[in-house]
Amino acid sequence: MLKGMLNCMFSKLYITKMHGAVLILSMCTFKVMNKEVVDLLVKV
Repeated sequence: MLKGMLNCMFSKLYITKMHGAVLILSMCTFKVMNKEVVDLLVKV
């Protein structure tokens, strides 16, 4: 999960100014957590 967040953050950081980092972080957190939840549901 952490690796996915880092990849998401780094892929967006270089095209966005630092003041957007908080927005990116929240977006990535939501995106990665969504993916994790879907993966869990699929496994069940």
